[in-house]
Amino acid sequence: METIGQLIEREVRKQNLSITKFADMIFCERNNVYNIFRRSKIDIVQLGLISKVLHHNFFEDIVKNPELSGMNNSDSINDLKLELAVARFQKYVPKILNEMNREPIISFGCPKDISVVSMPDFYLAKYEMAFTIGHYYRDIDEVKNCEAFAFKERKNEDGLIIYDMINLVYGSRTIDINIDLRTYEEWENLLRFAFEIRAIDFASDKYINQENDD
Repeated sequence: METIGQLIEREVRKQNLSITKFADMIFCERNNVYNIFRRSKIDIVQLGLISKVLHHNFFEDIVKNPELSGMNNSDSINDLKLELAVARFQKYVPKILNEMNREPIISFGCPKDISVVSMPDFYLAKYEMAFTIGHYYRDIDEVKNCEAFAFKERKNEDGLIIYDMINLVYGSRTIDINIDLRTYEEWENLLRFAFEIRAIDFASDKYINQENDD
């Protein structure tokens, strides 16, 4: 079985890069490059840098073939998938929003009127869309037990699911989206669906609490 180090070495050779040049690109000594080639495990941050300079997404390779990472722990592999999911989210979503002529500014967390309990990981403030890594905002235990929120599941014909959330304290509304491992096309379809839901007049729509959700 090929290791992650061998995969990196193969890509370096394929691109006809000298060891010295590659070392300069990843800000390390020449001898450390050979050490990288011998590794069966590698730091995520360093792998991100190597992926960037070689224009090859090694995270994709590991997700397709987890044994490459040298990880035996399923939780560690899941963490790696979430890292890749976030990387895709940050790369794809601004580009898709630009193509949709929408403002592509993503912020961390969310405004105070939403975060009565815990905070989503990312937020599109202008469009009141919240994104949480690996799950929905409504899945957080604090949120489940908070009477300030009501949710409605929205599902389109392709099976995409998002949650429409109203803050009963402030009267504000947020689209609740999870950050999962998605392709560009999947993110594009999901965002278009979210904007369709956002256009619905929630004042005339029925909201139900978490425990009563269908």
